[in-house]
Amino acid sequence: MINSYLCSLDVDTLKTITTKSIRNAKPLNVTSCSPEQKKVLYEISNTSFRTYRYSSDNFYDLVKAYIGGAPVADVKILSAQNISMDIDIFRSLQLEVIKALTVDDVQALMGNSLRDLKLFENDPIIQTWVNLQPQSDLNRLGLDLINNRTEAITASPSSSGNTPSSNQPLSTTTSGGTTGSTTGSTSGSTSGGTSGGTSGSSSDSTTSDGQGSSIFNGVKLMTPLPSLFLAALLIALQQVLQQPA
Repeated sequence: MINSYLCSLDVDTLKTITTKSIRNAKPLNVTSCSPEQKKVLYEISNTSFRTYRYSSDNFYDLVKAYIGGAPVADVKILSAQNISMDIDIFRSLQLEVIKALTVDDVQALMGNSLRDLKLFENDPIIQTWVNLQPQSDLNRLGLDLINNRTEAITASPSSSGNTPSSNQPLSTTTSGGTTGSTTGSTSGSTSGGTSGGTSGSSSDSTTSDGQGSSIFNGVKLMTPLPSLFLAALLIALQQVLQQPA
């Protein structure tokens, strides 16, 4: 009498339905009921038909109209009873229940109806379940179901030189105002190197200042002009010519 109005009743009113009434009634349509309403109706039906629990086929046929309100534990029990749940009833399960089911659970639960997962792979509920499963487990079903999860990739440290390395030289400033290298390089010369430098060479260092002068151990030496070299050469030649034969 109340079937068409069942889901318009509040939860407290639904709780007044007796197990005998459910047992004697035809399966009720709970499609438009809320999750809370479905839970109440499932509990009543589960209690009403519990004497048939040891006959898996009969029990499932009696409670499947209300299975949308079943908890995870009860659904997992059904998965071990070879019931071949059809795709529509599977989709009517509570979403949190579906999320808690593994590939093995669903394979056992749906049995011969398992291939329908592929037909409904674009259904949001099926997609949600598929995306929660490891791809290796989905592959065992042989249904070509693909999840959209991306595996975490651990990036290796960059070797491009952007990251500071303990092997890179550290620059220090010497008393001569130039920069020296602390890498222990044996190149033979460091800019403004000191006697305690780590260049690996104990010889004095001479560099050019780019203006015709030289820097020797921090002392700037002027480079003689070409005219002075020429004058000295002429004087030396004159002295040679003046010597007795």
